[in-house]
Amino acid sequence: MACLIVMSLPLATVSNYIRPSLDNPVFMAVLVLGMILGMVSFFSPRTGLLIMLPAALFGSEIQLGGGGGDARAAAVRIEDILLITVSLGWLANRAKTRTLLIMNRSPVNGPILWMSIAMIAATCMGLIQDTAPIGRSVLYTLKRLEYFWMFYMTLHIINDYKGCRQAIQLMYFATAAVALYGIIMVIIIPGSESPMFSGGLSATTGDGRSNIFGSFLLLVIAMSVGRICYADNHVQLLRNGAIFVVLLITLIATKSRASYVCVVPLILAMYALTRSRRILDLIIASAAIMLLGILSLAMTSGRIGEFADLRAAEVQGQFESIGKVFREGPRADSSLADRFDMWETSWAKTKRYPIFGNGIGAAPLGTVDNQYVRELQETGVVGLFCFLVLIAAIMKSSYELFIVTQDRFVKSFAAGFLVGMIALLIHALTIANFYTILVMEIVCVMLAILMALHQLTFYPNPETDYGIDAEPIRGAPETLR
Repeated sequence: MACLIVMSLPLATVSNYIRPSLDNPVFMAVLVLGMILGMVSFFSPRTGLLIMLPAALFGSEIQLGGGGGDARAAAVRIEDILLITVSLGWLANRAKTRTLLIMNRSPVNGPILWMSIAMIAATCMGLIQDTAPIGRSVLYTLKRLEYFWMFYMTLHIINDYKGCRQAIQLMYFATAAVALYGIIMVIIIPGSESPMFSGGLSATTGDGRSNIFGSFLLLVIAMSVGRICYADNHVQLLRNGAIFVVLLITLIATKSRASYVCVVPLILAMYALTRSRRILDLIIASAAIMLLGILSLAMTSGRIGEFADLRAAEVQGQFESIGKVFREGPRADSSLADRFDMWETSWAKTKRYPIFGNGIGAAPLGTVDNQYVRELQETGVVGLFCFLVLIAAIMKSSYELFIVTQDRFVKSFAAGFLVGMIALLIHALTIANFYTILVMEIVCVMLAILMALHQLTFYPNPETDYGIDAEPIRGAPETLR
């Protein structure tokens, strides 16, 4: 119950600033859907979770309040409402079965615990020092703890091979659908995106948070490359190759220059890990397909052709600016120069409180576009150390699973997640991507699946000691080990 209260506090905090209108049809529809989803989760928590996952991918928001007085409109993410209802149904299900334990054994339990303590301590210190506004500080802290709640809930609900595979497939193909939607909105029918979505779906059109969406796409692109490297047949190879091309085109459409740059180390890291010759084939085939697409659009007349020419010029400008930075240095680009100035300002504030930082929420969103600099400013040296320890534990577990398992599907997922994390860490130099909702919710779900597979691989029975001599995974193919 305490965990549920903690999850509800972000919405309660928002309600202090807005007055929700029951006349809002979208809000009422979400509430009804949430109640239905809660009932579904009570009888089948896995079904409820699998229904909720696409909402996290869509990055959808609804506007509540405003319209007069001291009330103002505020954005509430639909997945937050659905997460609370699914959690209610899941906890009720566990109470019915008398299994209320919410923490399974995993290699990241310790780092998550210390990271949580560091965040809470930094928040308390920020409030004591009066360096972080109380409303924003509490809200941001609770939101980050909510990511860990999502991790543990997923780890409990999806705890077998079949469930892991279903969840991975759902997220993978749902992301491909989101990416395809973005391409359609950008090239085929530009300007027709729904005003309901302010992230995720509309990110490629410039109305959403394109750099965040680019960071998210890097993770899924790494998964697609991993699946290509370990595809069992030509059908899987062609299907995943097509998805890779769609994701790559969507990434280009975001016009996120940092994301462009991260594709190169992503591909190199995947090759260093897998030594697969299919990566070279993928590069050649993707280049040929994209070249044909560019030529086809260049020959298209009318509104679509004009818009395609405009987008091509914009993307070309982005690549030219990247080349300018490499030739003349980071100060040659005004956006990157502004980032350096923000980092210097942030570092000056960090030096005042280096141990626990200035408190979570001390820096408003978008003011410090660097994960490590923001971590230092908000949680100090202690918080940054805990963050890096957590990342190291995640990557170590991913590599262990990749090395040990013989199942090609699990190996592709472990390789994709590991390489995707490397790309995210590089991209984190230009964005605080590990604290963005779209990225972190999916990362925590994927991490839970990874930990479930790791648990089933190394500890197939509760009493089994850690080691590569563990018995095969229950419910998995014989080749898994």
